[in-house]
Amino acid sequence: MKQYNKYAPIHNLLRFLGWQKEKESIVLSFSNQRTTSLKELTEEEFQALYERLKQEERKLIPLYKKQRSIFFGLTARMGYTIMKNGKRVNDYERIDAWLLQYGVHKQKSKWLNLQQLKDEIKQLRARLENG
Repeated sequence: MKQYNKYAPIHNLLRFLGWQKEKESIVLSFSNQRTTSLKELTEEEFQALYERLKQEERKLIPLYKKQRSIFFGLTARMGYTIMKNGKRVNDYERIDAWLLQYGVHKQKSKWLNLQQLKDEIKQLRARLENG
């Protein structure tokens, strides 16, 4: 049975926000300069950090959804779609293969944060403009 990692939600929020590299300084500020380790945060500090990151996430969700829509619209223009139940839908397998080979960040679409999405959109637009 897979063990629950209580720190995973924090890591996921930091990834989504694009703040992984700042994790230690963020933890330091929430612990009043006591530690840079999530494991050493008190429950109160941990909850305060989690709530603050969730607040930041909520601010970015509308923009993130818009950028994902633009991203998948561009991949559809590149022909990365398939027919499923009579509808044309994103071909995530081909999109992810393209991202892993040619993408700026070399990762699957579901792992792209907002800034990474913007970077990939720039690349897709350039590719579409240049043929």
